[in-house]
Amino acid sequence: MRYTVGAKLGGAFGLSLLFLGTIGAASYHSTTQLIEATDQATHSQQSAAKMDALLQALMQAESNSRAFIVGGDRTYQDAFEAAAKRVSTTQDDLFGYLRSHDPERLRQLEPLPALIAQKVAIDREEVALRESRGPDAAIQAFKTGRGREVAAQIRHRIQAGEKEEVEGMFREAADGQIAGRAAHMVIGLGTFLAIFFVSVLSFQLTRHFTDTLAALQHATLEIERGNLQVAIPISTDDEFADLSRSFRSMVSDLKERAQAARQISRGELDVRVGARGPDDEFGAAFES
Repeated sequence: MRYTVGAKLGGAFGLSLLFLGTIGAASYHSTTQLIEATDQATHSQQSAAKMDALLQALMQAESNSRAFIVGGDRTYQDAFEAAAKRVSTTQDDLFGYLRSHDPERLRQLEPLPALIAQKVAIDREEVALRESRGPDAAIQAFKTGRGREVAAQIRHRIQAGEKEEVEGMFREAADGQIAGRAAHMVIGLGTFLAIFFVSVLSFQLTRHFTDTLAALQHATLEIERGNLQVAIPISTDDEFADLSRSFRSMVSDLKERAQAARQISRGELDVRVGARGPDDEFGAAFES
């Protein structure tokens, strides 16, 4: 199959682009994995932090309600109401975040809002009993353990979710390290291979062109000196090969006319050398 110089150059550049494209795609894949792992670790950290903030707000509300029940200081009653508002705010913040970033965790925590509402209602009921009927009634309501049971369920669900998020964060961090090392290796090794591949192609093409041109230049100089026995190699099948064949044809024609000139110099005037075309002045001179 004949490969022209243009085809060889195009093929070399095409292979280079394909090689670089493959390296780029592999680098993009590794980098994407690294970014995704980092994003997941960040989401896990955010989810765990928001769940912890909700648990702290609940504990603060419970602590202030107990302090008011025991001491009757309205400062604690106000602090309880403020903490109850923080519970609502942090709950909305957590569930809004999970709705956007972690629907699976949101489904796991679906029972939580009802439990939280129940716990805050129990605390508020005990605070109201302290205010209306005194500490004994409130303490008796507290001793029933209803609030503790609900609080235990809330704590269990939140702490289980936090544990899973922390474990997921460590897994994603490990995955991120693996993806980071893979990206580093792909980019580093890929860059080296790309440079090596392009260098080899450039060297091969350059050597092919320069060697062929050097052979033709040598043949031209030898012909200029009158040496018609010069060898003109043909090692390819492209435009350079066509040029080499033209040189061979020219040398063959010069040899033929040199032989005719020798015959004429010996007095053989009937030698005929045909012209190669209307523009062949040398052949026309022999015919005249």
